[in-house]
Amino acid sequence: MKTKTGIPSSLKYGLVFFVLSQVLLELFLPLSLVYNYRIDYNIIKDNLTDINRVLDRLKLYIQRNGIEDYIIIIGDSVAYSGPGGPLQSVSYYMNQISREKSLPPVFNLAIPAAQMGDFYTLLLMLDQKGISTDKVIINLLYAGFVKRDPDPPVVYWLERELKRLDPVSYAQVADALLASNENKNRPDPFETFLEVYVYNWIPVLRYRDFLRAGLFKAFGAYNEVTGDIRPWYEKPYLKSLLQDPVYKRQFDPAPFALDDSNPNVFFLKRIAEHQRGKSLLLFMSPINRELMAEEVSKPGFLQNFVSLNDFLKDLASEYSFVYRDLSNVVPAHLFSDHLHLVSEGYRYFAGILWKEILNSGILHSSKAACRITARYGVDPKLWILDSSKATCPVDPAVLRFDLFRRSWGMNLRTVSDLRDGQEVA
Repeated sequence: MKTKTGIPSSLKYGLVFFVLSQVLLELFLPLSLVYNYRIDYNIIKDNLTDINRVLDRLKLYIQRNGIEDYIIIIGDSVAYSGPGGPLQSVSYYMNQISREKSLPPVFNLAIPAAQMGDFYTLLLMLDQKGISTDKVIINLLYAGFVKRDPDPPVVYWLERELKRLDPVSYAQVADALLASNENKNRPDPFETFLEVYVYNWIPVLRYRDFLRAGLFKAFGAYNEVTGDIRPWYEKPYLKSLLQDPVYKRQFDPAPFALDDSNPNVFFLKRIAEHQRGKSLLLFMSPINRELMAEEVSKPGFLQNFVSLNDFLKDLASEYSFVYRDLSNVVPAHLFSDHLHLVSEGYRYFAGILWKEILNSGILHSSKAACRITARYGVDPKLWILDSSKATCPVDPAVLRFDLFRRSWGMNLRTVSDLRDGQEVA
């Protein structure tokens, strides 16, 4: 049967149903389908545009739930928390603590194999999506500062996005990226065209990879657990595997070049500049020093490590961020290999990270902190009397009066009380 327009009724109703279903899918697609305490590496590694889908849903989730303060984790497979599943990840355990202690939620956007250029690019992508980068944590590896030959590429996953969002920085590393033998993830131009100009406008196609995985998961045919989750001492193959040049390179004792000729340093400075005036915590990832005893005891490694720590401390002072060397804080029995942890290890490390977050004061750039500024004219980050680290406007005259008032104990709690995060009554 045809309507007055000449369109068959079945086709007309079919089109209406299709459009309505797309609208409903866009409105009610749960965040858990695209993000479950971390990005689903099994999905995004085969389609890099899916990272944008995750960010889109994450932004919507934050808006709908009125979340104002939250922490973003950016990093590689260590922050991602392989091997294991999302419910054994450091971000899962950090969010458990968040709920118990009424702390801000944590969103983990780490991607295995990601490099410093990817970290920087992801910050730019978050800016573009309108997701706050006010509080960011990034994990570092010794291996990231080892000379590249030219592999691994300093931008492993997000080369196209870097070229689009910061062509000047891209130009600095373009030749090295083109020379890379590993970076085979440049999308086919036609596929990219379809993703951006066709699939992106049709929700069922835009989220097709996640919908497919969700369907398989419903029937028990999809496994989010990655890798061998056993502890390192139960893996008889591990010591011989770590003799492979790819792994040996991660502890290369050759002297570091800690200047802009090192692409890791170049992008680290871009990150530091991006986060100026915001909160940034960088940490050196834990190392299984028992398993890697021979490598970490070499004079070259030891000298590099000292030089790297000194460099990062100086950089932190220059750009006003927080750096912590956490390479030796996790007991050997909690490792799964030379760098990654078992589930209990990630639980243990989640507690360490929260301790560092709270002790470092990176949460003090929150609205509660600015309320103190509005009431008393003093930014809590000025507890150390460094106006360059202020996150809220401060009138110098008010600041001088307030310091005078403090010295006489007038109307304010002690500085130590404030440093512990207690708001003035």
